[in-house]
Amino acid sequence: MCFFADGFSVDDSSCCGEFTSAEFNNFTKLAAAVPCTFGLAPPDGTAEPHKAIFESMDDTTTGLLAFRNFLKWTVTHTNAMCDLAMVF
Repeated sequence: MCFFADGFSVDDSSCCGEFTSAEFNNFTKLAAAVPCTFGLAPPDGTAEPHKAIFESMDDTTTGLLAFRNFLKWTVTHTNAMCDLAMVF
């Protein structure tokens, strides 16, 4: 979790505790580096899928994403990817 919190604070350019869609896109590229190394994430992630993920987490529809929403999505997503990896 510290990795995500640190990255979140680095890419949160306004220091308001929330990501814009562009900040999320930049952070996603960094956060996906390790899973990409092990073939658990696509190496060529583009802004379009990142935007869809961002919008699914933006429960306030303000165009801003709080860390708690990001962390909740990350835990759910990671669990699903681990379950999928166990099938193979």
